[in-house]
Amino acid sequence: MSLGTGFAALAADATPVAHRGLGTSIFRSFGDVGFVLAPPLLGLLADQTSIHFAMQTLAFGSFGAGLALWHTNAGLAKLPASRA
Repeated sequence: MSLGTGFAALAADATPVAHRGLGTSIFRSFGDVGFVLAPPLLGLLADQTSIHFAMQTLAFGSFGAGLALWHTNAGLAKLPASRA
């Protein structure tokens, strides 16, 4: 299951042209890992604590992933194009 092409296009547009391959691969890799690991880990967390706490953890994790994407793109914008 995928988030659709909209988020992938947004990640590609936010990445400098010289680094689009790297940006797209990072986006896909982390998305795939999250797709595999998040459901069982959040289910375990919900069983051990509460569903409310598990959903808060998911929200903070998603926010953290957004900050990481923003920080990565800001760092890539500073790289020379030859380092693509």
